[in-house]
Amino acid sequence: MGKRKGSFFRIQKKKPRNASVSALITACERQLSASKQLLEIAKRLYSIFDFQALIETLLYICMYQMHVSGAAVYIHKSFHSDFFVLEEGYNALCLDEPVFYSIPASHPLIDYLAKTDRPHTVGELSALFEGSEPVQQFGALKTSLIVPIRQRTTLNGILLLGERVGQGMCPLYDTAEKEHIMAIASFAANAINIVTLIEMSTIDVMTHLKLKHYFCTVLTDKLEFSAVERLPLCLLMIDIDYFKNVNDTYGHIYGDSILQQVSKIIFEAIRGQDMAGRYGGDEFIVMLYDTDKNAAFLVAERIRRAVEEHCFECRGIRTMLTVSAGLSVFVPGTTGTTVRDLIDQADRALYESKRRGKNRISVFTPRPSESNVDTVSEKALLYRTVPCRILSWRSPFKVCINPYIVLLCIYAVDQQSGRSRRGKSFFVFR
Repeated sequence: MGKRKGSFFRIQKKKPRNASVSALITACERQLSASKQLLEIAKRLYSIFDFQALIETLLYICMYQMHVSGAAVYIHKSFHSDFFVLEEGYNALCLDEPVFYSIPASHPLIDYLAKTDRPHTVGELSALFEGSEPVQQFGALKTSLIVPIRQRTTLNGILLLGERVGQGMCPLYDTAEKEHIMAIASFAANAINIVTLIEMSTIDVMTHLKLKHYFCTVLTDKLEFSAVERLPLCLLMIDIDYFKNVNDTYGHIYGDSILQQVSKIIFEAIRGQDMAGRYGGDEFIVMLYDTDKNAAFLVAERIRRAVEEHCFECRGIRTMLTVSAGLSVFVPGTTGTTVRDLIDQADRALYESKRRGKNRISVFTPRPSESNVDTVSEKALLYRTVPCRILSWRSPFKVCINPYIVLLCIYAVDQQSGRSRRGKSFFVFR
């Protein structure tokens, strides 16, 4: 064999890349980085099985990835809902005031977004749906891009991106950015579908509210979180008045219809971050997260009044019903409160509402501590009131109101003897 030429092993100098090759390499590196990001986003979204946490994670991912000031999503409040809603828990836009918007599932815009595979601007949708209320809502929210969250031909939600932020950011989106956000929306649609299927296994078939065991599991987690973060939490127990008489008179099919209608009233009265469940029979339980006593009482009163004013109808039979409720409160800073304690307190307050004549709300108030015996507390006053239609709370008095007149009678309790003595009684005309 002949001698090998040294030039074969000689180290060759790298030739300088031309501009087209450098641009191609840069584009490939950028595409690889985007693919890695999408993989991490998919892993993150698919690992969350709580609906509220999933939506919050989706919003902040979109804000970071797309460099926008905020994001929001219209979503079904439940799997049997006929509306896409935008609530406080689904909204990370920088707004001056909280908003509540809804779009009927039957609206032509919903059908259009379910069939399109690209995002739109407000201007593009305005040209297609001139004068449409949903498009006007998008404009009022200062939306820079509307992204359909769809799985095949089913729309799971509508993602809204706020205004672009950051130096050098173009207010418009290029093709790569639109493809990127559509990929995120596709992952979100699958994740929402998974969470919905899981939630369906935790739902009472008749009322579409949470099952008791699942409700208590979530309540335990929320109570622990509230204790750590020092957030208020309230629990509401609701019972239908004279429900047994309805069942005995009209039959169980009519009674089931009553349960479904009351459940719908309760569900529509609470926020997405709250939770309602069927406790058993004709009893319902509601967790009001990050809600103090006064706000929780307003929610309870809204439910009570809505049931009282609702005409229940089934098989041509109409009837009017009422509910009684009991409210217990977790106060931030207290220790040792368990889920069983909250449920027991709400149940005792519910019993008090039943004992006082039904169709009212009672708030459980714990006994005062020994250090407070010299002060007049809410427990140191007993309240006696006339029957009424509307019950309201004005600390430290409990007041019963009818449309024209208020009668307030205060009975102070002697803390040593336990006897009560009558205080002032007066009428307040409205």
